[in-house]
Amino acid sequence: MTWQGRRQPGNWRTLKTTVLATWHTTCHVCGHDQADQVDHVLNLARGGTDDPTNLRPIHGTSYGTNPCPTCGRRCHQDKTKEEQRIGMQRNRTRRPDEPHPGARQVSPLGTGLPRGASAANSYSGSN
Repeated sequence: MTWQGRRQPGNWRTLKTTVLATWHTTCHVCGHDQADQVDHVLNLARGGTDDPTNLRPIHGTSYGTNPCPTCGRRCHQDKTKEEQRIGMQRNRTRRPDEPHPGARQVSPLGTGLPRGASAANSYSGSN
């Protein structure tokens, strides 16, 4: 059974039932009752696991159905969008530009010769 491109653990139904019973179906995002889904507190992409200590009840699904009956918030969808936004920001941070290791180094005097080379050594032909 596929779940958003990932494989569900074989005991997902048991985990879901246990988590909903343990936390009394109180959504961990908005705090209202009647949560019907289970969410990873630390998502799998950031190193979270399917361990029950990382699972909490949440309203709706990550694609926006079944909002909270009290406040109307789509808790799972909102949380997923926020996690994606944070992930995209993290991916935008770039390392500083570095010269390619095989690129020819130009001397500081602008002669076009590699560092340490002199004009006398660079020309070996005759007219």
